Amino acid sequence: MTRAVYNSEYARFVSRQSLEHVYSTLNACRRGLNEHDVESRRRKFGENIVVHEERTNPVKLFVSAFINPFIGVLTALILILFVLDVVLADPGEQDWTTIIIISTMVVFSAILRFVQELKAGRSSDALLRMVKNTCYVERTNNESGEIPVEELVPGDIVLLIAGDMIPADLRIVETKDFFVSQSSLTGESDSIEKTPLCDADEGSVVDLANLAFMGSNVVSGTACGIVFATGNQTYLGSIAKSIAGHRAETAFDKGITKVSMLLIRFMLIMVPFVFMVNGFTKGDWLEAFIFAVSVAVGLTPEMSPIIAPNIESKF
Repeated sequence: MTRAVYNSEYARFVSRQSLEHVYSTLNACRRGLNEHDVESRRRKFGENIVVHEERTNPVKLFVSAFINPFIGVLTALILILFVLDVVLADPGEQDWTTIIIISTMVVFSAILRFVQELKAGRSSDALLRMVKNTCYVERTNNESGEIPVEELVPGDIVLLIAGDMIPADLRIVETKDFFVSQSSLTGESDSIEKTPLCDADEGSVVDLANLAFMGSNVVSGTACGIVFATGNQTYLGSIAKSIAGHRAETAFDKGITKVSMLLIRFMLIMVPFVFMVNGFTKGDWLEAFIFAVSVAVGLTPEMSPIIAPNIESKF
C-alpha cells in the first residue's frame, strides 16, 4: 500500500516564517477573512473534508457477493452435476433436484451477503450524518462565531480551548498553557506543548512546536491559530488518502478464510483419492467419477456461504 505524500516542505516553510510573513503568504489578517475571501477560497480549495470510504456501486457489490471460496466450489459442482445428470443422462432419467437445491443456496447466499453489505453501508452513512463538528472562527463584518469545520478555508483564524478537536492544520499564533494530544497521528500517548515559537526544524513535521494538526485534540489551555491547510491537504488527509478503499481484514475474516481453505484442501485430496480407488477396484471409471463428485458434494458445507454472512453481520 503506497502512502500519500504530505507537503511537509510547505508545513516547515510556514513554521519557519514570522507571523507577519505567514499572514502575508496566506493573504490574511488577525481580524479574520471577509465573506468574499471565504467564498473565493472555498471555490479554490474545496470544503474542509478528509477523503473517506466511498460507497461501492451496488452492481459491483452484488458481483463481489459471489466471490467466495465455497461459492466457487459449489458453482463448479453445479456445472459437473449438470453435465452428468442432464447432458449425459437419458432423456427420461434427467435429474434437476440436486442442481436446483445447490443453485438456490448459492443465489440466496449471494443475495443475503449483498443485502447485509448494503444495510451496513447505509447505517454507516446515517451515523456520519448525525455527527456535527464545529469550531470558533474570527471573521470580519461581525461573522465571527461557531461554524461547521467543513466551512474552514486557508487563512481563517481559529480559537481553541480545552476539549476542542483541531479542525485543520494550523500555525499557532497565540497560546496560554496550550497542550495537545497527537496520539491519533503519532501513537504517542503523552500530550505535548505547542507555542507560537519554533526552536527546531528537525525530526518529524508533527513535532514542530508551532504547528497543530487536524485530528489531534486540545488537552489544556487556549490558543489562536491560522489555517494553512484544509481537507486532503492536511497531514491527516494524506494518511486517509493512503488507506481509503482498503478494508482491513478482521480476525473473523481470517478465521473464515482458514477454515474455508482447510476444507477445500481436504476435498481436493479426498476426491481424487476416492476416484482412483473406486476406478481401480471396480473398473467402472464413469461410476467412480460420479461417486467422487458425490463425495465432493458431501464434503462441501453447502450452508456455510449462507451462515457466514449472518455471523459476520453480528460483528
